Amino acid sequence: MTDVKLCADCKWCVPEVGLTVIDRWAQCTHATAIIQSPPDVVTGNPPTYRHQLCRYHRLAGAECGPEGKYWEAAEPRGFA
Repeated sequence: MTDVKLCADCKWCVPEVGLTVIDRWAQCTHATAIIQSPPDVVTGNPPTYRHQLCRYHRLAGAECGPEGKYWEAAEPRGFA
């Protein structure tokens, strides 16, 4: 049996702002998980960037995928 690479144990996983637990809204902060919106052709606002949710980054066919291609062990929580 192989070890499951859980996003909750990955250094790239960050809880949604304001939440203290890793849940379904956790974001992947890996460089491959950045989503760019197009520039706003109505207002002229530049593109915006955000991080993809971990749950979508780990889907089959996604960058990280079910196997956790970019998974890296996080520092143990509560330790420096």
